[in-house]
Amino acid sequence: MGKIKSTLDIVMERTKDLAMTREDREVLEKKELTDKVRGWIQQLVDRKTTVDELKAEYAGESTEHPALREILHREVLTRVDPSAETLHVLLQVWEEVLGLDSAPIRRAVDAYKDSVEAARKDHEARVLSRLAGTGISGTAVIPNVQADGQWPAVLEGLKGGLAASLQRV
Repeated sequence: MGKIKSTLDIVMERTKDLAMTREDREVLEKKELTDKVRGWIQQLVDRKTTVDELKAEYAGESTEHPALREILHREVLTRVDPSAETLHVLLQVWEEVLGLDSAPIRRAVDAYKDSVEAARKDHEARVLSRLAGTGISGTAVIPNVQADGQWPAVLEGLKGGLAASLQRV
């Protein structure tokens, strides 16, 4: 009676002569580094680590992996959310770990907040105008911009503008 082979045995048998190319290794290493940086940032956002601990971890790894700087740079920019309470922590990473000036990010975030406020006022005026057209008006009418079906699209457009600004940083 023959031996029953596991799936792993079969896979190992069929791939024993295969080897990873240099390009495949580079892609795999970049993915692993990206995952590692995302983990660092997530732990920081979850308050399971500090900026100083991340800085020490980065210092140890960056000498061995030069691509780490670019990956951390990109991941911090990806995580910038003006409404999140963790923005100051990301800016601290930007300044203390990467050694970069956070003023351009702060300006982009401030411009985004100003744009949102201006769009909110404009949208409120349009909602009030629509309500007035249906006979609802007066000083007691307070439009709920968040409940308006068009507001998410406006907000998404503004977030796209912020993302484009941050990519230029």
